[in-house]
Amino acid sequence: MVKPPLINILYVDSSTNNIFSISYNRLANSYVLVLLSSLPNKSLVFLASQLTTATMTKWNRTNTSLTAIQEAEPEYLEIYYIGTDSEIHGFYGNPGEAFPPKSDQSPHWDVLDTQGPGAIAGIGWSDRVRLYYITGGKVVQTALSNATWVSAANL
Repeated sequence: MVKPPLINILYVDSSTNNIFSISYNRLANSYVLVLLSSLPNKSLVFLASQLTTATMTKWNRTNTSLTAIQEAEPEYLEIYYIGTDSEIHGFYGNPGEAFPPKSDQSPHWDVLDTQGPGAIAGIGWSDRVRLYYITGGKVVQTALSNATWVSAANL
């Protein structure tokens, strides 16, 4: 889980369609990032930890959008992406555990106009999450408060 002063880089492994994380701490600040970026790709694999245990369903490897959101209470990292069906899919997890797929594909999430980069954005704090996306030619917001999603609102 990302806690200050850590940096967490998420990526989807192209051979397994699983989400991985590489975390960096504050030691040597930006020098650590420069040093690691100069290592061969195989060296970085040993630093990565697998977050998902199931492959991402309807994952489009070449043209998709993904957003990661951290909640503080309870402590979760939530990852949402746009599937090949133009719908929102997600994973969530807490520190030290693998992320199962989210079981609640909310009826409040509309079908999106596009799957490509920038199609979804999110922000989280405390026990709240906001997702922003484009549907019907408009930017909409859906809100998660505690464990309940509420209807999208046009911006």
